[in-house]
Amino acid sequence: MWAVGRRATAAAALSAASLAITWSLAAHGLGQAVERAPAVVLTIDDEPVSATQLSAAVRRVPGARSLTPSTPPEQRLLVEARAVDSLINERLLAAAARREAIIVTPQDIDARIDRLVAAAKKVSLEDFLRTTGDDGDDLRHRVNLDLTIEKLLEPQLAEGALRAEYNARRREFDGSRVRVSHVVLRPEMSLGTGAVADTLSRAESIRREILRGDATFADAARKYSSGPSRHRGGDIGFIGRLDPMTEEFSAAAFALAKGDVSKPFTTPFGIHVATVTEIEPGKLSFEAVRGLVLRQVSVTAFRNLVQGLRSKARVVYSPGVPHFAGGRPGAEVVVLEDADVVEPGATSEPVRP
Repeated sequence: MWAVGRRATAAAALSAASLAITWSLAAHGLGQAVERAPAVVLTIDDEPVSATQLSAAVRRVPGARSLTPSTPPEQRLLVEARAVDSLINERLLAAAARREAIIVTPQDIDARIDRLVAAAKKVSLEDFLRTTGDDGDDLRHRVNLDLTIEKLLEPQLAEGALRAEYNARRREFDGSRVRVSHVVLRPEMSLGTGAVADTLSRAESIRREILRGDATFADAARKYSSGPSRHRGGDIGFIGRLDPMTEEFSAAAFALAKGDVSKPFTTPFGIHVATVTEIEPGKLSFEAVRGLVLRQVSVTAFRNLVQGLRSKARVVYSPGVPHFAGGRPGAEVVVLEDADVVEPGATSEPVRP
């Protein structure tokens, strides 16, 4: 056992007999129960979640069905933390739907499942379930959640809202291309935890040098950049918004007007300062890209909806329940000996359940 209030990473749980995961994994044959589950594994705005409900949520996490007793404990802890996070999102979305008097009927669910089966070109529901690996209850749960989300987001996805988004971000949707140059710096990770901060500071100094006119962007790229484009003054050519670049890079580039110099931003390849040297306007109309606009608006609207719900929620994790630190998806997985309370306003952007 750990000291009261002590945080333990997933790796540290290796020596703790898989305290927090065995009870939920055992419920569907994935482990040996050596500890009794707490009656309530967490509460969401004073609404309790039972161990049985968590077990069902674990089963629905992608990859959970492939877990075996030999799966590394840290991987199982991550699956359970994802299940806990999804449960929080689902409960908050359901509460929001009740407040809006949104109802998803069994007939709605049946109709959507029929469409899914037909789209998959399957002759029966059983054939479809064999293909997806779902069981009937899990499929109905997922469809009910999808329909609830669609109804919650419906006002934000009206035709006028989609057209307004297209007009506000036309360059991202209409096929425009921008010619980009960048300076990329790679943190020296052997220097320790301060390497990234030091590199960001250095990138900002380079940006200020360019903005003062002490060096052209091309000269700065040749002098400072770590990438092969330094031999071309940082030029990487034209890119489209949907080209196979990292999202962080594309988003930063398309936010720039011609001649702007970006603030330093981070991608998996390093820390960048970028500029746009040319813009090639696109010609795609709203009607031609309506589906793309709808998808992007839906993603943003969903993210904002759940982030708003999470920011107002009070969540209490029972002792021994794996969860993301501070209720922040993507943070380290922690297991605490005491209850962990996340107060309203403490969480950051969540992921879709």
